[in-house]
Formats: sequence, C-alpha cells, structure tokens
Amino acid sequence: MEYRLDKNELLEHMRVWNQFFKRKVHLIACGGTAMTLLGVKESTKDIDFMVPKIA
Repeated sequence: MEYRLDKNELLEHMRVWNQFFKRKVHLIACGGTAMTLLGVKESTKDIDFMVPKIA
C-alpha cells in the first residue's frame, strides 16, 4: 500500500506540530507539499518544508 497525504492531512499535521512550538515559526512549503497545499496535485508522499534564516 502506498501512503500519501492529501491537503487536509497536511494541514492537520501542521496543526499538531504547532502545539509543540514555543514561538512563531515561518515555514516555506516546497515540492509536492507546496503543490498539494495549492491544489495543483491531489496528494504527496512526504512533507517538505524549509525554514528561512532570519537575520
């Protein structure tokens, strides 16, 4: 069985992760994650985020 995450599942993972952060974190979705969140594709196999360096 192939495991994939749709937009709702990605957003739910983000809600859960948000509970663990003690401060605001900026994330940039990339790859299949970005395309799934934008509705370009139906699902993704993994979750890809970048955290920008704040000067």
